[in-house]
Amino acid sequence: MISILHRHCKGFQFAWTDTHLGHSLAYKEPWYHYLTGFDVVQASNPAVLLGWVGSRGALYLAEQDIGDEELGEECVKILEEFTGHPSIPRPFKTIR
Repeated sequence: MISILHRHCKGFQFAWTDTHLGHSLAYKEPWYHYLTGFDVVQASNPAVLLGWVGSRGALYLAEQDIGDEELGEECVKILEEFTGHPSIPRPFKTIR
């Protein structure tokens, strides 16, 4: 279970700021600008999250050769940045 999620948490949305979009996060491509948040997939298993990527970010991910492991790692970096928790568990599996 991810300790940042409270028992009744159904998910959370990101509020991107200039800091996040500029120098704070150093990613290779801007697909993550379109990551709007994560939802808990099932209340009985809050460690399973569904990330929402839309618009150009979704097109970029569909067209580029980004491996599932790299995608999962980048999502973890974003979760760590927004939550302030530096040790979010790495995903066991990434499904698109």
